[in-house]
Amino acid sequence: MEVVGLDHAYLTVSDTERAERFDDAVMERLGFEKGDKPIGGEPLPGRGEAMLHTTIARVDEQDVPRLRAWLASLASRRDELQESYRQGGTRHELFLLVRTRRLPILVLISELEDVEQATRSFLRSQLPIDVEFKTLYQELSPEEAEVELLYDSADYVDTAV
Repeated sequence: MEVVGLDHAYLTVSDTERAERFDDAVMERLGFEKGDKPIGGEPLPGRGEAMLHTTIARVDEQDVPRLRAWLASLASRRDELQESYRQGGTRHELFLLVRTRRLPILVLISELEDVEQATRSFLRSQLPIDVEFKTLYQELSPEEAEVELLYDSADYVDTAV
């Protein structure tokens, strides 16, 4: 399978175990392997109810080094990052770069307490780290694409995955 055309698709789930099984299947199909530990190797604190939110965006090849550099800079901004996560109810984020023949695709997967609250918080945030990311993201992926739902298993079966 070759991924060549999604841009800014948003998915919200209420059943994180089911969503994780689905996400694992998709990531495996895209060639990613799931590790047995979260990023950094430390176990995550207890998880309650949360939602996974996925953003998929097209990125121009010449912008990839800038994106990598900005993400690398987060290592020295842990307090600021922690405050941004606290304000938005973000528990965990993964940034993945999917290489395709045409363009790289950025996949951002966020574990959030509440997607709507997190979105409002992020859009209103004046934290420098959030302001910078909003600007960077807009510059890297300024166009929105139409997303067409081709299939929803819930239309045909009671339980999927």
